[in-house]
Amino acid sequence: METRRKKKIMNIIMAVLAAAVIFCGIMAVGGIKGWFGNSDSAVVSSGTGGVVNIERSGVVYALDKKVAIEPGDMIETLNSSSAEFRVNQENEITMNESSQITFTNCDESAVVLEVISGEIIADMPEAPSEMTVEFGGNTADITGTVFSVSVQSGSYGINVYEGNVAVTAADGSEYTVEAGNGLDIVQQSNGAYDIESKELTVESLNDFVIGKLKESKANLCFTADALNSVIKEREAEVAEAENTDGDTIKTDGNKADVMECTIQIRCETILSNMGSLTAGKDRYVPSNGIILATSTVEFTEGETVFDALKRVCSYAGIHLEYSWTPMYDSYYIEGINHLYEFDCGPQSGWMYKVNGWFPNYGCSGYELKDGDNIVWTYTCNGLGADVGGNVR
Repeated sequence: METRRKKKIMNIIMAVLAAAVIFCGIMAVGGIKGWFGNSDSAVVSSGTGGVVNIERSGVVYALDKKVAIEPGDMIETLNSSSAEFRVNQENEITMNESSQITFTNCDESAVVLEVISGEIIADMPEAPSEMTVEFGGNTADITGTVFSVSVQSGSYGINVYEGNVAVTAADGSEYTVEAGNGLDIVQQSNGAYDIESKELTVESLNDFVIGKLKESKANLCFTADALNSVIKEREAEVAEAENTDGDTIKTDGNKADVMECTIQIRCETILSNMGSLTAGKDRYVPSNGIILATSTVEFTEGETVFDALKRVCSYAGIHLEYSWTPMYDSYYIEGINHLYEFDCGPQSGWMYKVNGWFPNYGCSGYELKDGDNIVWTYTCNGLGADVGGNVR
């Protein structure tokens, strides 16, 4: 009888201890994840799409809606994902896919955000009295505006669509970026910085930025009609590529992991500038300006525009020459089909666009997605202006 009573007491004690351990675990996890609503942070997650992770106090977990962001939090969006944050309710910051940011201050009157990689767009009609965005050692002071920040390998940029932004570059130089303009900052291999102001065009914006600008109620530098026009043009271009029957260039990947993109190579701009073409190069320019008609290329996850170009050129027997550029941490395309940079004027060379947009970083920095439509095109004038690219 005594033994049975002792066993019962021990079972009760073990149950209490187990409950205490579970309770402590819940409290610990809840404290990290902010379940108990004791944060006075001015930054709160307002929506996520796809897979979004947050790292807090060394613990990584999926970011939910209505989570108060704390100083030191690092947020990461994966492929085809996005995340939105409210700052003091009135302001919104949105992360593009494949991006990383961290907040170092989240007070109502002072918010400091660092863009580690990828891209954000912010609509800040009522920005905190001290709002700072850091990107690659550069600093932007925000006082109520609509802007985007991009951080790619070796390249940093900020575009302003309403208001103006004061930027202090990593080398200490200062700039004021007005609406309709941007600032590109590239760190060279010797540590110096190449900083260039540019005038924005609607065509230079990617679909993510255009989509967010269409939602904004601010008085933007671009009209809704202009934004909608570019979207329609890109949709038509992708639809045309999808309806084109061409060769399919295979990959060695497992069939279950294989995706497809389309690619074409064009140089019709040279046909309008034959007088500027290097002597003897005319034999490499097709009469219709199309070096490679739309073709389907298989690829696997992690492969880039550069990989697709190499594969299709090898398959079709098209000459391709490239070099590694440490400054951009990317391959640079020097020549395709024996047509090189400067062969048709001092501003000529090869550019690429994906789904109608010209990325502002190297081709080996753009990871492919299933269904992407790639066009390599030769520009002769305006550093891409004649093919719909960005004008600097």
